Amino acid sequence: NQQREAMANCELRKIILATDIAKTSVTLAGVTVVIDSGLERLAQYDPRQAMDELITVKASQASCIQRTGRAGRVQAGSCYRLFSEEDFNSRPQFSKKAMQLSDSAQLALNFAAWGSLNLNDYFLLDQPEPRRWQSSLELLEQLNITHENTLTPHGKSLSQLPLHPRLAHMIIKAMDLNLGATACWLAAILSESDPLHYDFAQGNNSDLEIRLQLFMGSSLPSHFEHGQVRKKIAQRIQKLSHKLQKKLNIKNEKIEPHKAGLLIMLAYPDRIAKKRGGGYRLRNGQGCEFLPQEYLKETEFLAVAHLTSSLSNSNKQQQGLSKKSFIRLAASIDINDIQLLFSDQISQHNVLSKSPQNQLINCEQNKLGALILSEKDKPASAGDKQAYLLQQIQENGLSELKLSETVLHELQRLQLAHTLFPNNYPAFDERTLIDDINNWLVPFLQTGALAKLDFKQVLLSRIEWQTLQQLNNDFPRDFTLPTGRAASIDYRQSPPVVRAKLQECFGLLQSPTVAKGKITLNLHLLSPAQKPLAMTHDLAFFWQEAYPQVRKENRGRYAKHPWPEDPLTAVASHKTKKAMDR
Repeated sequence: NQQREAMANCELRKIILATDIAKTSVTLAGVTVVIDSGLERLAQYDPRQAMDELITVKASQASCIQRTGRAGRVQAGSCYRLFSEEDFNSRPQFSKKAMQLSDSAQLALNFAAWGSLNLNDYFLLDQPEPRRWQSSLELLEQLNITHENTLTPHGKSLSQLPLHPRLAHMIIKAMDLNLGATACWLAAILSESDPLHYDFAQGNNSDLEIRLQLFMGSSLPSHFEHGQVRKKIAQRIQKLSHKLQKKLNIKNEKIEPHKAGLLIMLAYPDRIAKKRGGGYRLRNGQGCEFLPQEYLKETEFLAVAHLTSSLSNSNKQQQGLSKKSFIRLAASIDINDIQLLFSDQISQHNVLSKSPQNQLINCEQNKLGALILSEKDKPASAGDKQAYLLQQIQENGLSELKLSETVLHELQRLQLAHTLFPNNYPAFDERTLIDDINNWLVPFLQTGALAKLDFKQVLLSRIEWQTLQQLNNDFPRDFTLPTGRAASIDYRQSPPVVRAKLQECFGLLQSPTVAKGKITLNLHLLSPAQKPLAMTHDLAFFWQEAYPQVRKENRGRYAKHPWPEDPLTAVASHKTKKAMDR
């Protein structure tokens, strides 16, 4: 009736201010001009909010064309677009569908109330976004609204409320605490909008307790010392709160602003925050902080209801702020409130760390998600020290064991065996050893101190005795030279290396092999002064082609040592000629 009355007198030119709803089915006779801002407000899921948030975006081409039709419905008309044709052409052809943008929690609650959370049981034109749908199902389980995809009695109670499941859950739970009225007011505030306005340049006050205080009187105040009252928003909040209280038969309960934090934790159990540096850390691990010039007193714990990452461009420029998560609405809580609601979710952890004096400390922590609620230090026991060592190995690798070169050499031998014969020998790479540490290292730690362990034998404990014998045959640690001396095989190099005095190899016709003949060792032939003369993995070729030149260059320099013309028939020795004659 009011709209018809406003349109009745057409002697004067009139301006109709309309939201995007005007494009749907509104037909007003006499409209000859449309002025299109090219913008629209839509509800889009905000992961920081874990709820829908109204955002302003550019309207799609289809939306703009539809708006044009508001003029010229019954007579000729014009449309003026307040953006360029180039801008129009760059826009998407159609708007995104609400099913794929919006929060799925309310939809999931409706489906649960209808008897099934299986999307295949419904004829849907479009499916909800998969990850958001899964998150919604997890939220309903977390709030005890559903159990194994079936609506619980608690879920049935709150499904009757015209609210987001988080807020409906808060109200139903609050009634058990005689806080039903306070919860209704809080739900109305969070459902509508902030009833208080603050000039960004003058600071902000995120305190939800103040918002509740606004409604404690019999009427709304015209002036409020904590901020400018948004009268129409406040009136909508009043209306919704009274409607909720009437529906739930809540009577004569006082508003208790100091309980705001407790109630927010019911709606947002993942938004409990603890002071950390210059900001706060949420239970889910996300960081957030206050806006500049925030008047809400910083306390150790907060319950956060509204986070935002958006500031106007001018404010960003004024404050020099990057994109962060800012607290817009919150309330103080203490640890007793947390323990009251979440005692069954608080877990105990022992964290081992080194003190500045290099002493091992066992810190007992009580945690709620990523938040440390309390902690207490005590001296580490022998078992703690073992656990700390294993923890450090998991984080930093086998370097924590400070293995000797001999042991590292042995590891190379063992891993080479696995590489060539994976079906015969187990793996000895670092990742495998760390994953298997409980089987090969822990039993030895229980019987002796780390410093006294023979790590070579500890590692070999992973191999059965019979397999170990075969290993020593296939990959011997030493090669016996013609002199009878056992020369170490260095498996740290590829191919493995044997170092020996050239005179010790007289009579050795072919280069030695390991791994059932698969690997030919690289011989490093040394001078009597232990300096390299040649490196070869083809000894027969060396004797025939290279030895004459090596003999010519070194027989004068090392005249006391034998340099026979035929090394294949000469007697191998590490001694001088004079010592050999004796």
